[in-house]
Amino acid sequence: MSRYLAIFGLVLLASGCGDGGPSNASSRSFLHDSSWPVPTADTWRSSTVSSGGLPEDARSEDLIAESVELGPIPFFAITYSDDTLFVLGGSPFLLELFTLAQGNTPPDRNLSTLLDLLENFAGNSAVEPYVAKIDTKTMTAQYLPLQKRVTPNYPGGIVAHQNGNVYAVATATLYEIDPDGFQILRSLELPRDATTPALTIYNSLQISTRNGDLFLKTSTQAPTGLLLSVDTESFEIRHMIEAELGTARLTTAMQGSTEYVYVPGLTQTLRFAVTDEGFEPDSAWSKTYRADDDGTTAGVAMLNMGSANAVIFPNNNTVVYGVTAPLELFSQSTTNDTELPQSVNATGTSAPGGSFTLCAGNPVANGIVVAQDAVNGRLAAWRVGEGGSFENLWMNEDLHVSLGAAVVVGTDRLYTDDRTCPDSSQTGCTVYLVVVDLSSGEELARVEVAATEPSLAHILVGRHEVYYVASEAGRDHGFVTKVSAR
Repeated sequence: MSRYLAIFGLVLLASGCGDGGPSNASSRSFLHDSSWPVPTADTWRSSTVSSGGLPEDARSEDLIAESVELGPIPFFAITYSDDTLFVLGGSPFLLELFTLAQGNTPPDRNLSTLLDLLENFAGNSAVEPYVAKIDTKTMTAQYLPLQKRVTPNYPGGIVAHQNGNVYAVATATLYEIDPDGFQILRSLELPRDATTPALTIYNSLQISTRNGDLFLKTSTQAPTGLLLSVDTESFEIRHMIEAELGTARLTTAMQGSTEYVYVPGLTQTLRFAVTDEGFEPDSAWSKTYRADDDGTTAGVAMLNMGSANAVIFPNNNTVVYGVTAPLELFSQSTTNDTELPQSVNATGTSAPGGSFTLCAGNPVANGIVVAQDAVNGRLAAWRVGEGGSFENLWMNEDLHVSLGAAVVVGTDRLYTDDRTCPDSSQTGCTVYLVVVDLSSGEELARVEVAATEPSLAHILVGRHEVYYVASEAGRDHGFVTKVSAR
C-alpha cells in the first residue's frame, strides 16, 4: 500500500451506538420484526430494546456461554428470528490497527511508525467478505461468500428489512439476500467517490423509516462523499447527492412528517432532510463541534435521543494518530437550529481516549446514555435532558471495555465487556460479557466468552439471550458467543 493510501486509510474509521424496540414506533418502521434487526437495534442507533436478554435476577453462576467459530472478522450481527442470526464478516481493512489502539498501551502515535503499521495491516487482498447464518439452537453456521471488489475491504453493513430480505454492503457492492434459501437474489455495484474512486468505502447501510428505501454513504476524508438511497423493489438508485459527509455512520429519524439523516462530519454536525426529491442539506442546523488542530478526531455515529429532542455522539473515533485530548460526549438539539452543541468530559479522565463505537442509550424512558472509553477502560452513564443537557449518574473505572454495549430497558440492564491480558500486547486475553445495573453502574454478573483480544464489533440482544461478537482482528477466525441463563 502506498504511503498516500496509508495516510488516507488511517482516517477511514466509522462506527467508528419490531419486537422489543423503543416505544416510538418510527425507529422500527420498515425493519424486520425481530429483537435486533440492524447492528445497533434500530434506526436511531440506540443499541436499546425494551425487553429481552437475560432474566433480571441472573447472576454469574446462572450464566451459560456457547460459542461458534466463524471465518475472519465477524463484525456486524443482527437477529432474524428467535433461532437465527446473520453476521457480516471477512472485512479486515485497518481493523487490526484499530484493535491495537483499544489496548491499555496504544501503538506509537509517531506518523512514520503508523505508516509502517498500516502497510502491514492493510489486510485487503487475502480475505473474502461473507455473510454467516447462525442457527442459535445448535450454534452452527452456514456461509455465503460475497464477491470482493478492488475497493478497500472495510466493514460495510447488514440489515433485515420488513420485506423479509436481508441486505448487506461490502466492497462497494450492495447485496439482496434470501434468508431462507440463503442465496444472493440481486447485487448492485455502487458509484465510486469522484476524488478517490479506488478508495471508495461504503460504511453505512440504514433503512428509511419513511418509505423503506436503503440509505448508504461513503466514508471519506475528501471534501465530499456520496449519500444515496436505493429502492428495494427496483433495486436501483432513487436519489444521490455529493456532499460533505466524513467517516461516521448514518442515523435516521422521523420528526413529525419529515425524515432526517444525521451524521457528525469531520468538523461540523450534519443533517439532511429526505424528501421525494432527494436529500436536502440543512445548513442552518449544522454547527462546528471541533477543529482540525484541537487534539481530537472526528465523532462516532449519532444516537437520536427521541423525547429529549437531541442527538448524542462521542468524538475521538480513533486514538491511533492525532489524539491528545480526552474523550468528549456531545449533544445537539434536533428542534432548535440556533443552539450550539454542548459537551462534557465523557468518562472523567484527562488522558487521551476514544471509542470505535457510539454510545448505547435509552431514548424514550429515562434518557440514560452510556459513554465508553475503550482506551482507558472506563464507562460513564449520563441522563440527557431536553435539548441535550447532561447529568452524570455514575462512572466505572474497573472495566476494560471494547465493543459496542447494549441496553435492555425493562430489566434496567447494560451489557458490556471486560478483559484481563497477560501483557500490553492485548492478545491471549480472557474476555467476559458483563451485566451491569444501568441506573447504578453496579456489576451484577459476568461470564467468560470466546475471545482473546479487544473486539470492535457489537453486543446484541435476543428474546432470552445476549450475543457477544468477537472480531479477533488479525486472526483467521472470530467467534459469536450466546449467553443464556440456566
